[in-house]
Amino acid sequence: VTAKQVEDLAGRLEGLTATEAESIQEGANMLLTFKNIQNEGGKTGGIFDQTVVAATDMARAMGTDVKSASMMLGKALNDPATGLSKLSRAGVTFTEQQQEQIKAMANAGDTAGAQALMLAELNAQFGGSGEAYASTYAGQMELVGHAVGALGETIMQAAMPALLWLAENGAKAFNWLAENQAVLGVVAGVIGGALVAAFVAWTASVWASTVALLANPMTW
Repeated sequence: VTAKQVEDLAGRLEGLTATEAESIQEGANMLLTFKNIQNEGGKTGGIFDQTVVAATDMARAMGTDVKSASMMLGKALNDPATGLSKLSRAGVTFTEQQQEQIKAMANAGDTAGAQALMLAELNAQFGGSGEAYASTYAGQMELVGHAVGALGETIMQAAMPALLWLAENGAKAFNWLAENQAVLGVVAGVIGGALVAAFVAWTASVWASTVALLANPMTW
């Protein structure tokens, strides 16, 4: 499972479930710590991907966050033989036949098969919860908010090099001025003198214009 794969999966699920992609990524990163939850042969759509989807739906249905749901599923799916009891305590029910079948497959070394059966039941109980929420007014508003946030992130990423350059060089300029106060005083004096001279010249030109205007017979 690559970082790009997790990012793409989270982005796709955000559009389907109105659950923030960053939250889904946190849950996926949590699942990565459970070494028995894998995508067979590195293929997308494997056990890992299915577990991320299940955690997203489960979080929406149970009113929790994806990271917490991922922790719960991670503990249960990492060792299916003992994980059924963990899900049962969380309110996920399995028939006796399902429990026996899952334990038999896990004890026979078919961990992925046991996980697939558990995920099928999780999907039967919680599947579609995220998509159902996304179709509501609240879900649509969240999707709009996520889109605006993504646009802001894109703009900031584009502007960041210029902002970093400005911050770095601005700090250098202020530090230089602080260390060379004598130069700062001379510069301020030159600027101040130039402004005073400009103001005097402007005032004189106004008076000259006024005198010329009053001297004109047409004014009278």
